[in-house]
Amino acid sequence: MTVCPDDALTASQREVQRLLGLCLLRLQAYERLIKTLVVEHEFSGLALDLEAVRRARVESISRNTLGQMAGIFLGSYLVAGDDNTAPDPELASAESLPHVGFKFRVELTEADYAQAESEIRELVQLRNTLVHHFIEQQDFDSLDGCRHAEEALIAASDLIGQSYERLREWAEDMGKALEAMQSDQFRTTMIKEIVVAPRGRNRRH
Repeated sequence: MTVCPDDALTASQREVQRLLGLCLLRLQAYERLIKTLVVEHEFSGLALDLEAVRRARVESISRNTLGQMAGIFLGSYLVAGDDNTAPDPELASAESLPHVGFKFRVELTEADYAQAESEIRELVQLRNTLVHHFIEQQDFDSLDGCRHAEEALIAASDLIGQSYERLREWAEDMGKALEAMQSDQFRTTMIKEIVVAPRGRNRRH
């Protein structure tokens, strides 16, 4: 059976559309996960206000672009070497009201951090290209042009998938830390610390 050139071109164009849609879906999944990590990896405030603090943080972060999220993620969730972050001034200055603070981070060597930063920046650039410039950069009116677009999208999909898996591994590490905080041993230790702490002194855990 001979395939009509027009039919072959239409089929190739549809494959390009499918691959582009797949890339965008994977990028959205990546963006959702990085926003979740930024929201959940750090919080502090009055014990009774933590849920309100979290809701406000979710609302604020939900408006950020992937590029903005990458800037927050780098240096906050991912850090190079030892992160000697100063104590939260709100926690340090409070005298009597119970405060709670939590911060999780992944400490990398300088070289590993530089590589991770480069990969995340590359992903942001790829996202911007796919969303804003991909159509104008490709020729969809020929079979060769569509094949070139398919190859570019397959490579993009692989890159997004690798980046997502790395992000998911970091998320699993934080999940394990949160599970440990919910253990009976951790709660017992917390109660002991609260009982023996001098009145008016706030401890950060």
